[in-house]
Amino acid sequence: MGLFDDAKAKAEDVADDVKDKAEEFGDKAKDVAEDVKDNVEEKADDAKDAFEQAKQDYEDKKDDEE
Repeated sequence: MGLFDDAKAKAEDVADDVKDKAEEFGDKAKDVAEDVKDNVEEKADDAKDAFEQAKQDYEDKKDDEE
């Protein structure tokens, strides 16, 4: 193998490593994004439940005053 062939082989190895790392980081980013989405949805549901409870409490108090 000549010097050029060695350099080409090393460059291909580096390119493959970079591709693998990019895929790995992409997968991690996707996982984090899914976790964030799930967390936001959970917080939105909690806020909706709290609002509905506050609304019900207000209506109950209003009925008691009448």
